[in-house]
Amino acid sequence: MTALGWYGRVMPNYFAAYGTLRQQGTRRETPAHAVMRHIGPCLIPGRLYQMGGYPVLKYAGGIVRGDLFQLPWNFDFKIFDIYEDYHPTRPWACRYVRRRVRLVGPKVTAWVYFYAWPIDRTTFYRQGDWLATLESGVQARRFRGDRLPIARYRPVGWPNHR
Repeated sequence: MTALGWYGRVMPNYFAAYGTLRQQGTRRETPAHAVMRHIGPCLIPGRLYQMGGYPVLKYAGGIVRGDLFQLPWNFDFKIFDIYEDYHPTRPWACRYVRRRVRLVGPKVTAWVYFYAWPIDRTTFYRQGDWLATLESGVQARRFRGDRLPIARYRPVGWPNHR
C-alpha cells in the first residue's frame, strides 16, 4: 500500500535525525538503518541541548543540523519508538514525541523526535550540530537528567501486553 500525492505520484516518507541516529552517529546498529536511504544533510527547526551524553531537540526558534533519510512508505516506527522511549498510545508519559514537521532545508516534511520534558537551558549547543560539537573536542557531560526513569509499560498491541 502506498500513499499517492497529486497526479498519482508516490509521496516520500522522510525521517530527520539530529543525534545518535545520524549517518555518522554512534548508534547506527538499529535494524531500521538497513531499510533507510540516506538523502543528505538537512536543517531542522528547533534548538539542540545536551541531556547527559546525548542530544535532545526542543521545538523552538533556531536551526539544527541533521541527516535526512527516506523510509519505505509502510515503515513501522516501533523500532525507533522503543529506542526513543516513545509510546504512541501514551505520549504524556514519554521523554520524546514523534512529530511531522516542515524542515528548513530541504523544504520537505519529515518525522522528527522532539524532547518533551523540561531541560536545563545551560546545556544549549550553540553550534546546532551535535557531531561537529563532539568533533571539536567538547566532552558530553553526564548529570542527573541522564538517569530519569523510562516508562516500563508496553502499549496495547505490543508483544507481551498484559
